[in-house]
Amino acid sequence: MTSSKNLHGTVSDSDKYHRLFQFFPDAISLTRASDGILLDANGAFEQLTGYRREEIIGQWTAHLGCWLDPVFWEEVSKALEATGEVRDLETRLQCKDGSLASILLTLRLLELEGEPCYLAVVRDITDRKRAEENAREREEELRSKLDTLLSPDIDISGEDIRRIIDFQAIQDLMNSFYKLTKIGMSLIDLKGNILVAAGWQDICTKFHRMHPQTLANCIESDIILSRNGEGDRRIYKCKNNMWDMAIPITVGGEYIASVFLGQFLFEDEVPDRETFARQAESYGFDKEEYLAALERVPRWSRETIHNVMEFYTCLASMIAELSCRNIRLARVLGERKRAEEALKVLAAEKSVILDSTIDLVLYHDKDMRILWLNREACDSVGMQPEELVGRHCWEIWHQRTEACSGCPVIAAFDTGEPQEAEIRSPDGRQWHIRSFPVRDDEGKVMGVTEFCLDVTERKRMQQALRESEVNFATVFRATPSVLVISTLAEGRYIEVNETFERVIGYRREEAIGRTSLELNIWDDPEARTRFIRLLQERGKVRDLEARFRSKAGEIFIGLLSAEVIEVKGEKRLLILVNDITERRRAEEQNRRFNVMLERRVAERTAELEEINRELESFCYTISHDLRAPLRAIDGFMHILGEDHEANFDAEGRQLCRRISGSAVRMGEMIDDLLNFSRIGRAVLRADPIEMTDLVRAVFDEVVPQEARQRIEFRLAPLPPAIGDRATLRQVWANLIGNAVKYSSNRPGPVIEIAGEQTETETVFQVRDNGVGFDMAYADKLFGVFQRLHGVREFEGTGVGLAIVGRIVQRHGGRVWAEGAVDRGATLYFSLPLPFSSSHSQASPSPGQGVE
Repeated sequence: MTSSKNLHGTVSDSDKYHRLFQFFPDAISLTRASDGILLDANGAFEQLTGYRREEIIGQWTAHLGCWLDPVFWEEVSKALEATGEVRDLETRLQCKDGSLASILLTLRLLELEGEPCYLAVVRDITDRKRAEENAREREEELRSKLDTLLSPDIDISGEDIRRIIDFQAIQDLMNSFYKLTKIGMSLIDLKGNILVAAGWQDICTKFHRMHPQTLANCIESDIILSRNGEGDRRIYKCKNNMWDMAIPITVGGEYIASVFLGQFLFEDEVPDRETFARQAESYGFDKEEYLAALERVPRWSRETIHNVMEFYTCLASMIAELSCRNIRLARVLGERKRAEEALKVLAAEKSVILDSTIDLVLYHDKDMRILWLNREACDSVGMQPEELVGRHCWEIWHQRTEACSGCPVIAAFDTGEPQEAEIRSPDGRQWHIRSFPVRDDEGKVMGVTEFCLDVTERKRMQQALRESEVNFATVFRATPSVLVISTLAEGRYIEVNETFERVIGYRREEAIGRTSLELNIWDDPEARTRFIRLLQERGKVRDLEARFRSKAGEIFIGLLSAEVIEVKGEKRLLILVNDITERRRAEEQNRRFNVMLERRVAERTAELEEINRELESFCYTISHDLRAPLRAIDGFMHILGEDHEANFDAEGRQLCRRISGSAVRMGEMIDDLLNFSRIGRAVLRADPIEMTDLVRAVFDEVVPQEARQRIEFRLAPLPPAIGDRATLRQVWANLIGNAVKYSSNRPGPVIEIAGEQTETETVFQVRDNGVGFDMAYADKLFGVFQRLHGVREFEGTGVGLAIVGRIVQRHGGRVWAEGAVDRGATLYFSLPLPFSSSHSQASPSPGQGVE
């Protein structure tokens, strides 16, 4: 009774409820309270979480990983224990793709067929939360920047250096400076990033900054020089054996960058060419080009370097001073513009938030006229905002000339307090309305904001659930199984159904309030003990067989199942008993019948074994005792033909040949009869067979080369089959030989072989354009020694097709034929598909033999 299928069936009893459930705009799920198994979910739930309904039904909710906050679920559990439901709790839900959604969760504990279940309604507020968060961040950023503007000291610690210094202007200036002086320059931030570069030497751009190790040396030098500290100037010889110089730039008390002059040598020092040559070899540089670049490195006097350092110090100071003077004005102008834009965005985002909700949101002035409304409100009546502003809500939604009775908006104006009410519109929809007064700076109510939610479907759902509970009560009473609801601690009966009264014999009023021990229902005390132990260990019992006693003292056998459920917030025990007394009696009768049947089968088997022994003896007699006279007849006729042929006239010699031919023919018939007998007793194997390959091999083997050249052989791709390869080879050999024989007198013999697979069997066919046959005699084709043509026309004994029929029959298949005189014939045989139920008793299992 607690399977998801049955519960789902109960929920879906009402087609109207099912449509409501599936098309409700909020995500809805139904979960069994006892084990957390998800029983159903609607389309909105699939869209929100990304899980398809079929992949989550029957899954444990915790395995989906949707719910992230365990503390939240502790609060939910407390609320459910206290009130049986929670409404509009905010939390986060993890979707299948790993993304997080902000939701409002409404959860109610209800019963479906006595099974406690959680009905969860999930409203996606991700867009709304994101818009609120963006608006909050913009407000905080705006407030922070306004505070900065009003501060007497400039703080640029959080500023992007590219917003403070006009690097392009400095780049243009230093390019001109380099053209004039041939003295280079660069501007580098605290992380070693090059912001401005002019007049760099080839030894730097083509060598040192191209190799990973020498580039690391350059960056290390840049960082060391850039971290000197505020106000320090420094000259440093880098690991690439070149001189670098740095002057810090400080803006608003913050050290933000350095002016660099690098890759130069003093004119009073002689560079160690051997050191540079080793560097070229170590880093894979072209030695000649590298040393040539070294020669082009500028060599300045120490006085020149001192003057350059003084100039760059003034330049750094000028950059800092100009930045300090302009940054405050730029900030004021920029922040003013951003503040204006932020206010516009904030207003727009608030409008987006209200437009994104499924509630109808309206703002009323003191005259109850609409001053503003959201998109949902406009869409609900199919009109534009300009068509609705200035009108009264009762005109638009209720087609009235005056306010509705009990209008919560009027009540909010009158009381100055939030109001809540439910109103039905003329079209039958029900609205849950909340009204909140809006006050001016003096605290007076200047307007009312109204939130209207269409709860029509929710009301229908609640009604459907109430009807479901009524249906459950009806089903409980009418169920053909014994049903009992009892207390968990003492086992006292709270409710029993009509089947209990009929089977157990106690009237409902006699059983309510009493226990099974008091009613003496258990016939076997040990079964009751086992039932209690299983219930304590597992929390439920499934199909426990026990003997029970009715009020009249009659004993019956029942299958008992029990599970703990929750009824009106209290744990109860639901017990179901199915009377299987008649089933057990039938099983006992069936067991006795099987014993008797097995005995008869054993007897019949012994008889068949005796018959087989007699048959083997008969075959031996045919094989040995009958062959001797035939050999004697044939031998004597051979002697007569050789020694006394001259004593016979033509008729005598013809009679001798007929006697000899008849003896040979009788020997062939005996051989065919023995083969036919052996086929019936042979052990068959079941192996996969590629029929196309088998048929092609048999055709080449059976048909002589001369005949193959005359015959047009058409072999279509054949489906594979399962069977005994040796005997099926015999089938194909007989059928192909038969087709060759009966089409041999045709000027253009044609043999076609094809096959197809149906739902239950594989059918093969062999078609020829030979002499054919009369369909009136089709039933004789597969009989032993049955021939439709004389021996003088076509040789043979009439056993070949009988052997085909016996082999196919032993494989669980069938044979038949179609044809017409002088229009050819088609012989068919079928084999069952592997494990086909219709032939499971006749066909051998793969890899096994059947005797």
